[in-house]
Amino acid sequence: MSLLLLAGAAAGGPPSAAGIGALAAAAAMWAVYTLLFRRSGLAPIESAALICFWSAVLFLPVYGLGGLSRLGRAGAGEVALQAFYQGVLMSGVAIFTFNRAVSLLGFSAATAMIALIPAIATLLAIPILGEHPSPTEGVAVAIIVLGVLLATRRPNPSNTEEVTR
Repeated sequence: MSLLLLAGAAAGGPPSAAGIGALAAAAAMWAVYTLLFRRSGLAPIESAALICFWSAVLFLPVYGLGGLSRLGRAGAGEVALQAFYQGVLMSGVAIFTFNRAVSLLGFSAATAMIALIPAIATLLAIPILGEHPSPTEGVAVAIIVLGVLLATRRPNPSNTEEVTR
């Protein structure tokens, strides 16, 4: 990911320190959440429901009372699209599938998969935005994918027996 960051800086200037800080904070929060989810014993759907509920309870009053909402200016179609995308897909489906991945793969393998986000975004930018990664960014994507594959592979049982002898 550092290579992607450097390639982006070469093309568009240095990244914002606040942006890097926000990404680091988000990564730390996901790591803490993943460890707490695994320890909680909750089912993936239970954890997703709790997150959606408490996010709405804590966020909506601040958003509405803080004058941050521009909901009245948006059309009904846009509101419905965003409610489905943000409310159902991102807040429900994404969290549930991540929780399920943690349950099935373990927290180490599941969190390693998160490193694929910038690689997938880079690849999706080709057909969706018509942007093509530079050669450096292409190498960075390949390194990220290779790293995730290595981090998520299961140990060979015959090798672990030899190590324990």
